[in-house]
Amino acid sequence: MDKEILRDYELDIIVKAWRDEKFRKNLLKNPKKAIEDEFGVHVPEDMEIFVHEERDNSLHLIVPSLPSNFSSESLTDDELRDVIGGVLAVGHLGRLSNKKDRERLKDLQNENEGLKTSIDQLKRELASVDKKSPKSEK
Repeated sequence: MDKEILRDYELDIIVKAWRDEKFRKNLLKNPKKAIEDEFGVHVPEDMEIFVHEERDNSLHLIVPSLPSNFSSESLTDDELRDVIGGVLAVGHLGRLSNKKDRERLKDLQNENEGLKTSIDQLKRELASVDKKSPKSEK
């Protein structure tokens, strides 16, 4: 099993660990077995899985390895932050390995922010109209 495929399960593993105390304990004790048993996937013998439980007074930072097809040399720091944000969101740095994909993602993010702004403005306008309109009685 490829590491990237296993990363597809990361959010599901976290959700399961938050909802199921027994699974969480098994995950901390024997991650491979817990993941294989719960999700029906085979984890290769030579793959190591480390599970750390973060506490209120601790922080665990994970620096993902760079895929062989990815080069950060042509990126500005801001572009690299956007890519890393994509990694944290989807777990696949390699998916954004070319400039065209990164530009498209940035365009979609900007469009999404514009839509959020428009929705907020429409909500304010609707609230203003609701305040001004007379209440009908039944």
